[in-house]
Amino acid sequence: MSWLSKYLRERKRRKLEENVLSILSDTTPWDTRRAEKDFDRLQNFYPPFDSGYLYDEYSIWERCIYRSLTLLKIPGMEQTGKRVLELGCGEGFTGTLLHCYGHSVYLNDQRDRRLEKCQHLPFIQVDICDPEKTATIPGELDLIFSYNAMEHFPNPLQVFQNIVPKLKKKGHIYLHFNPLYGAPRGLHAYSIMNMPYPQFLFSEEFIFQKMKEIETTLFGEKSGQLQYVNRWLYHQYEELWKYPGLPVVFIHRHTDFSSLEVVLQYPECFRGRGLTWEDITTSGYEVLLRKE
Repeated sequence: MSWLSKYLRERKRRKLEENVLSILSDTTPWDTRRAEKDFDRLQNFYPPFDSGYLYDEYSIWERCIYRSLTLLKIPGMEQTGKRVLELGCGEGFTGTLLHCYGHSVYLNDQRDRRLEKCQHLPFIQVDICDPEKTATIPGELDLIFSYNAMEHFPNPLQVFQNIVPKLKKKGHIYLHFNPLYGAPRGLHAYSIMNMPYPQFLFSEEFIFQKMKEIETTLFGEKSGQLQYVNRWLYHQYEELWKYPGLPVVFIHRHTDFSSLEVVLQYPECFRGRGLTWEDITTSGYEVLLRKE
C-alpha cells in the first residue's frame, strides 16, 4: 500500500470516528421507532451472521484442543499436577483435555451440559456470583480460566471477589470472551437478527416480540429465549482489570469496526445512551492475570 493510500485510508477513518463520536456525545434521548419500522428491510439487507461457533462433536474437539494448548503455554502449566478450575465449562472438554495432560481439574457451570466423556471430572454446579454457594469451590488453585463466559455472568466483579481467594499466590486467571454487550453482535441474537447492533436499534419490547415470531436457538438447540448477557461495557471491564493484588500479565482487546455505518444511518438510536467509541468497537478480551 502506497503512502498516499495509507494517508487517505487514515483520513477516512478519522472522519468516520469524528462523526460517530458526535452522535454518541449527543444527549438527546434515543428513539428506536424508525429502525423498528425498517426491521424487515434491515433483516433482508444483512446476510445471516455466521459466528463460526458450532456444536457438533468435531467442532467441539477442534475448539477445545486449541484452547487447551493455549492454556498449557501459561507459565507453569507445562508441569503436570496443577489444580485447575474452569468457570462456565459448557461441554467440559477443555478441562478434560487438561486432565488428560496430568492436571487436577474442576468444572463449574449453572447447568450441566457436559459431554459424556467429561462426566468423570468433579463438577461444581453453583452460581459463581453467589458468595455462599462458591464456598464449596476448592482453594489453592493454580489456574482459573473461562472461555466466552464473563459476558454472561450477572456481576463479573462479584465473580472476582469470589474466586480470587481460591487462587494460590502466583496463580493465574485466564479469560477469553466475546462479544461484549456494546459490540455489533453484543446481544447474542445471531439466530433471529441479521443486522448489527440490534441492542441499540430496537427497544426491549420490540426484541421480545421478535423472539416470539422467529425461532431461536441456544447452545445449538431450539429455544424461545436469548442467552443472558450482563450488559457490561468497555469501561467496566477496564476497571475490573485493576482488581487489587491481581496485576495484568497481558491483555488483548479485540475490536470490530465493521458495522459503524449503522450508527450513521440511525443516529437517533445511539444518542443519549452515554456510549463511547470503545463501548461500541471493543468486541472482546483475552486477558491473563497473576495473583501477587
